[in-house]
Order: sequence, then structure tokens, then C-alpha cells
Amino acid sequence: MLEWEKKFETGNEKIDEQNRCLIDLGNRIWEMLHSDEENKLIKAKEEIKRLKLFCARLFVYEEVHMYDCGTNLSKEHLEAHRTFLYKVDELLEKPADITQEELFNLMVFVIDWINFHIVESDVTDFIDQNLR
Repeated sequence: MLEWEKKFETGNEKIDEQNRCLIDLGNRIWEMLHSDEENKLIKAKEEIKRLKLFCARLFVYEEVHMYDCGTNLSKEHLEAHRTFLYKVDELLEKPADITQEELFNLMVFVIDWINFHIVESDVTDFIDQNLR
């Protein structure tokens, strides 16, 4: 699980707000996977669909915001967005009988990705280029 930390701040209120929501969504799915709730895998998969849609909108916002500021995201930053969505899609395309291990592995990827991407890409691009 992740908690919001100062190291995640980009200086752009809208991006920071959306990244906080992203962390909250990831944490909610993580907690769901560790619960004793019936149908938790089905519910977790539905939450992952929401996470993917949220991320797709977030990524478009970031990319358009950078463009509007007269710069473009780095090729690596854009590729990270595409890779994330592809990895989530891979799991969502699996049959309904997805295993807890598959969902757990995806959530480890999501949490690691969030932690790395926000700090290494979002913060770097927004602060280094003074795009607030």
C-alpha cells in the first residue's frame, strides 16, 4: 500500500490531486484483495477497470497539459503510460476465473509503477520544466 508523500508532489495541483486519487484507487484494490469478502476477485477486477479508465483520463490530461505549456512529455514518459495501460488490459482480457495470484501480481506492478512513475516521471517533468 502507498501513502501520499511530499516526494510525489509535482507542484501542479490538478496532477497532484489526480495522483492522490490514483494512489487511493490502488490502495482500495489492494485492501480488497486481502479481505475475506466473497466475490472479492470479481469486485477487484471491476475496480481495476475503473483504475484503468481513471489512468487513461489522467494520462491524457498530463499529455495535453504539457503540450499546452509548449512542451511534450518525454518519449519514455509516454511509453510508460502506454505500457501501464497495456499491462492492465492484458489482465482484464483474461477470463472471469482470474486467480488471486494474477490480481495480486498486477497490484504489485501497479503499486510499484505508481511509486516509480510519479516520482521519476511526473515530478521530474513538471518540476524540471517548471510546468505548474
